[in-house]
Amino acid sequence: METLLVVCLCVSVLVCHVQVSAFAQDTTEPRANGGQCPANEEYQSCGTCTRTCENPNPICPAQCISGCFCIEGRVRNREGKCVRPDQCPSAPKPIQYQITCREHQVYKQCETCEKTCSNPNPKCPTPCAMGCFCEEGFVKSPNGQCVRLDDCPKAEVMVGPMGHDSQEPEIEDCAPDEEYFSCGWCEPSCSNPSPSCPIRVCTRGCLCRPPLLRHHSGHCVEEKDCFPQKCKDPNEEYVCRYGCELRCETRACVRPRRCLLGCHCRLGLVRDGATGFCVTRDKCLNTTNTNDISFD
Repeated sequence: METLLVVCLCVSVLVCHVQVSAFAQDTTEPRANGGQCPANEEYQSCGTCTRTCENPNPICPAQCISGCFCIEGRVRNREGKCVRPDQCPSAPKPIQYQITCREHQVYKQCETCEKTCSNPNPKCPTPCAMGCFCEEGFVKSPNGQCVRLDDCPKAEVMVGPMGHDSQEPEIEDCAPDEEYFSCGWCEPSCSNPSPSCPIRVCTRGCLCRPPLLRHHSGHCVEEKDCFPQKCKDPNEEYVCRYGCELRCETRACVRPRRCLLGCHCRLGLVRDGATGFCVTRDKCLNTTNTNDISFD
């Protein structure tokens, strides 16, 4: 009777080479010149892990595996053949992604934190991040541009509420996408996304968080939202509306302090809560009252 010995020699994480050797129970060992091991291989009764093109000098576990192994000076390729190291295929080049940084910025693989006008010497945490950072000698200004420290806004000229009688906005008065600056810089907007800011001039108030831009409606939006959006319902239009939207059904409404930018029913139409479409009042379904209850 013959016994089949199956030896799985993993060449890489993707390829596993299976070598099947047949030998009699009289423990006669197969030999390379007997045709039982392929070319450039030899039988080992106590071999270890296999040298491969990807890992020619592996750290092998302290255990024996019997089977066919590459002879000295050969490594196993992805096809399972034993070849010279110089016959191994070249490693594939990593995919290169084109990352374009802004002026005075450089791309870094590992940066802990960024120097800014308000904090030119920050205490940086241990974890790092990759991305575009201001190059050496530059710091990030409130509007997201990298400038020299001398060109950071100074409190020499103030633009915004001033004087003892004017009430300065509180930090909590800013919208979630805004940030309060007591001495900020000029603000990028949809009409002027890269403004030429006057040096040493402060802007006090709530400014859009970079990289958001100020929309003509007063909102902070992404650059793609600066342009008119197309609504799915032809009876809607993309505008910024104040107050509560008129609906078929009675509802409680908290009137927002700012206009809401989005798809609203065209003037003269109301929102049907059952269907979500904008209709004339006579087309409202299953409603007996079309009044809105609003709270300021």
